[in-house]
Amino acid sequence: AVAAELGTDPTCAEQTVGRAFTFLPLPVKTGLPVHVNAYFELSSNRRDIWFGGDMAGGGAARSEWNQALLTDAVAPAYAKTLEAAAQTLGPSPAFYRLFPTAKSHNAPWSLILPPLYSNL
Repeated sequence: AVAAELGTDPTCAEQTVGRAFTFLPLPVKTGLPVHVNAYFELSSNRRDIWFGGDMAGGGAARSEWNQALLTDAVAPAYAKTLEAAAQTLGPSPAFYRLFPTAKSHNAPWSLILPPLYSNL
């Protein structure tokens, strides 16, 4: 699931700092302007999601699961959120703030960008 703050003050330039959730909030900032909730595989201390290309065995499977969630579930949900926000907000600063910016390109959250834009 993807949650976006639509905002009611058109003069507000502050962008939401997105957080990750696996039912409960994680101490992870995604760098995206939306919040992301999914059934991520978490590290044992519940501080981050499993991610990395240098893992083997169970760690690699957990990392692949999270990558699949981001590209196959979160990206399409984010695209649908943007489509709904476009209907609600129209072409406005509040709408354009919902798009990821260059500073949000940190892994693993940057994995959603190619499928997000191909879904739009």
